[in-house]
Amino acid sequence: MKIKGSGIQYVIELLDMIVEWYDKNLNKEEVPRRSGYFTLRNRIDGRVLLHCQISQCPNEDKAAKWAYFSLHEKGPRLLKHPDHVSSFQSKNEEAAQYAGAIAVSDLVLSFSGLPELADEAVMLTLAFMLKWATSEEVEAIAKISGNTIYEELKAFVKMHYSIMR
Repeated sequence: MKIKGSGIQYVIELLDMIVEWYDKNLNKEEVPRRSGYFTLRNRIDGRVLLHCQISQCPNEDKAAKWAYFSLHEKGPRLLKHPDHVSSFQSKNEEAAQYAGAIAVSDLVLSFSGLPELADEAVMLTLAFMLKWATSEEVEAIAKISGNTIYEELKAFVKMHYSIMR
């Protein structure tokens, strides 16, 4: 199966590389942050196109929490706000509603497992690298949330494309 021209296996492998690069180069925490759950939805009808674990989650409780936030909270909340492009725009920490989902073209991408702005930055990077969004679109979303992590993840994009040449 392909999603907008990209095979599912390639999407998962690229996302895994982005998360690994984040952990090795940008993670400021003492513990590794190298896993989480990814959900891809059709923005038109909300249908789930892909939901998967990225890398091995450290424990079952965290895995269940991350899977829930990616599948049942971030993406569906973003779909309820058709004028929004980031779940950051409807973020409500008191209600456990966080950033980490973006809407580009006819897709909603969500990730949970990293700090919330890193979740979003990883989704912005993936959307750009798969040509699901233009650089202008992802920059505009990053600006809405004040996401500086995305700026730092651009180094991964440059490295990846220099290797691919």
